Amino acid sequence: MKQHLCHHFSTKDLDKLGYFLGIEVAQSTDSIVISQRKYALDILVETGLMNSKLVDIPMDPNTKPLPNQGEPISDPE
Repeated sequence: MKQHLCHHFSTKDLDKLGYFLGIEVAQSTDSIVISQRKYALDILVETGLMNSKLVDIPMDPNTKPLPNQGEPISDPE
């Protein structure tokens, strides 16, 4: 397949995919695992929040927000 594509298009074989568009890709013989851990860590470092502490949020994880539920924020800035 690679040879066919290289014959018809200008391409390069970059070997196995490791990181693409903020997604890490780990491949084994029987599975592929994708993760955005590095992307999330880069955002934390960039915003200076890497040493922030975790906080529990008292919210029911099964609650589904509805489009017309709640009051609009008066000054979103």
